[in-house]
Amino acid sequence: MSTKLVCDTSALISLSLAETLHLVDKLGLEVLVPPTVFSELKEASAYDDDVAISAQRALSFIKECMLGLDERSRELADRLSKMPKLDRGEAEALALAQQWKQTVWSLMILTRWVLFLEWQRLWG
Repeated sequence: MSTKLVCDTSALISLSLAETLHLVDKLGLEVLVPPTVFSELKEASAYDDDVAISAQRALSFIKECMLGLDERSRELADRLSKMPKLDRGEAEALALAQQWKQTVWSLMILTRWVLFLEWQRLWG
């Protein structure tokens, strides 16, 4: 069983903009996104800029991994989305991570790995 990584839109676009999205695959991680994140990526990909290109890359990367939320997770996402400064995609990503309790990677950990691997590549 592969290790799961739940991401929101900004995490995937940021990894893509930094040209480090491929490292997720190298680390053997399976990216899971909730429906709102998938929709946000599709919307962002419709424009003509670097963010759109990055969203397109992210979409092609996660296309097979999109999951829905179970009832309990939908309720959690509803509660979380009412919090200030937390949008629906972020709330659903947090709820999906709770739904998939075996998810052991957070973006913060992944980002540290990306920085470490890039540092190794450039200066190692």
